[in-house]
Amino acid sequence: MIANLSRDENKCAIFTQGIDGHCLNAYYYFTDEVEAILPREEGEDLYAFVKRFKREVDNGNKALKAIRQKSKPVSFGLNYGAYPEKVASSIKCSLEQAENIFHRYHDELYKGVDKMRSTVLAKAKSKGYIPLGLGCRITTDHPEKEIRTVFNACSQFWSILSLLSLHRFNEKIAENYLEDKVEVISSIYDALYIHIDKDVELVKWVNDTIIPIMTADFLEDQIVHNEAVGEIGYNWYDTAEVPNGASLEDIEKAMASLEDKCSTQQ
Repeated sequence: MIANLSRDENKCAIFTQGIDGHCLNAYYYFTDEVEAILPREEGEDLYAFVKRFKREVDNGNKALKAIRQKSKPVSFGLNYGAYPEKVASSIKCSLEQAENIFHRYHDELYKGVDKMRSTVLAKAKSKGYIPLGLGCRITTDHPEKEIRTVFNACSQFWSILSLLSLHRFNEKIAENYLEDKVEVISSIYDALYIHIDKDVELVKWVNDTIIPIMTADFLEDQIVHNEAVGEIGYNWYDTAEVPNGASLEDIEKAMASLEDKCSTQQ
C-alpha cells in the first residue's frame, strides 16, 4: 500500500522488479560492510547488484545473511516512525551511525515515502483530518504529535480489502447455493480461512472464484497489483499450495501431496 500511495521508485521496484527489500535496505544502511564482502562492480545497476546480493544469501553466504538480518529491525522501526536513538538501540550502534542510517532511509532510499509523509502532515494541519479511502477519514487535533498514527493509518486502513473480499465471496457462495458446503470461518490480517468439503471440483470453484476477488485493483492507475494464492489443509499450518487457475489435475496433485505430508508426520 505504501508503494501504491507514495509511488516511491524503490518501494515499487521491490514488487515490480522482484527486488528483495531487506537486501536493498541492508545495502543502503551498511554499504561498506556489504561491499567489503561483495564488491559492487563499476557501473553495475543498483537493482542488479541487490539481486546478486540476494543470490549470495540464498546460496549460503552467512556474513551477508547476517547483515540482511541486521537490517530488519532498523527497517521496521523506521517504517513506523522511529528516530536515530531507537535505531541505535535496536542494533547496538553509535548514534552517529544511526543518524546516517536515518538520513539514508528518508533522503535516499525512500524519498517518495518521506514526501508522502510531509504531504499527509500538511493536509492534517490544514484540515484536521486525512482521507483514507472509501469515504473514511482519520481526524487529529495534534497533527505533528500524532503524525505517526495518522500516516500509518493511510496504508493500514486498506486491510479492509480482506473484509470486502470476504463479503463479496459470501455473495458468490449464496448466489451458487453453496452455504452448506463452503463457509468462511475466519479473517486474519490478509488471509481468509474457508471450511469446505473435501471435493476436487469444489476446491477448484473456490480457487477460481476468490482469487479474482482478492486481486482486483482498488486504486486508479495502480502500480503494484494485489496477489493471492490458495492453500488447502486439514489445519492452518500443514498445507499444500493450489496455484492460481489450477486445473482439476493440479488440485488432485495438491491433495495427494497433502496426504503424503500428513501420513509422513503420523
